[in-house]
Amino acid sequence: MWTPAWTSRTSAVTTESTPTKPSSARGRPRSESVGEAIRLAARQILASEGYDALTFEAVAARAGVAKSTVYRRYPDRIALVVDVGNSIADLQLDRDTGSLRRDLIVALVHTSVVFDDGLTAAMLAAIVGQMAHDPALAQAIRGTVMARRIAVMEQIFRRAIERGEVPADIDWWVHSQRLVGPLFMRALLTREPIGATLIEQLVDLELKSIGITG
Repeated sequence: MWTPAWTSRTSAVTTESTPTKPSSARGRPRSESVGEAIRLAARQILASEGYDALTFEAVAARAGVAKSTVYRRYPDRIALVVDVGNSIADLQLDRDTGSLRRDLIVALVHTSVVFDDGLTAAMLAAIVGQMAHDPALAQAIRGTVMARRIAVMEQIFRRAIERGEVPADIDWWVHSQRLVGPLFMRALLTREPIGATLIEQLVDLELKSIGITG
């Protein structure tokens, strides 16, 4: 059977010019990326299938790792969800800009970036829905993920107290809830975009209630 000359030339060029990929590029992820692969798989399962579908078997299959690898890292499903939540909470920025208004805007803008991600919003909805009838999960999330976010807001208001911007007896917890609440509502319920304009409006309204204008 006749074979066109260009076929043999193409085969030769391909063989000589295409580098052979190392075996580590195929198959399971390398050890330094295993944790991220597991967390991403968990996020995707929570977002697309819900909490009940989040099994170690499903996570391992989606992440491309052995089931034993997931079991070695997490004692149970709640620990995995907490780790995923903490990895997202780490994205909330706390930066001392020198003023309460700017500190709040910076922190809330970074929070909104997380909430505006469709995958994260769907994942959070699944977790919050499960928390309503799973006391162990609710306690774990409140004591870790939510506690870290609360700590950021507390630190912002404590700096404002030290600068003399607000009174020492300010109820920073109530003000924090009123600022973050609308972001959660849009992320979990209405799915409306948040954006910097809304955040500035929320911050200015809250500061006005404290007696800070301009």
